[in-house]
Amino acid sequence: RHISQMILSVTRHISQMILSVTRHISQMILSVTRYISQMVLSVTHHISQMILSVTRYISQMVLSVTRHISQMILSATSCISQMVLSVTRHISQMILSVTRHISQVILSVTRYISQMVLSLMRHISQMV
Repeated sequence: RHISQMILSVTRHISQMILSVTRHISQMILSVTRYISQMVLSVTHHISQMILSVTRYISQMVLSVTRHISQMILSATSCISQMVLSVTRHISQMILSVTRHISQVILSVTRYISQMVLSLMRHISQMV
């Protein structure tokens, strides 16, 4: 009996020690798991903030470049339209000048022909 009680007591003590060690190990594993998960969460948060910052910077740069390109296109369009307007004015002035000269030449030729006809008619009437 005494031996069996000692065996039983030793067995209980060993089982309690195993249980205690198992609890400590499980608590340590839980603590390490929590720490690792917090670190992963923190790193993920920092990475997402960096990605957000880089995305904002890139979008601002794209917006700035787009504005500059649109301003350059607007300036070039304005310059081209002014050049076209100036060329159109010069062409219209040249056409107007040529038309005036042609009309003056036609008027002069018409006067000359009418004077010739009139002179011829006078000459014919004097002969008759």
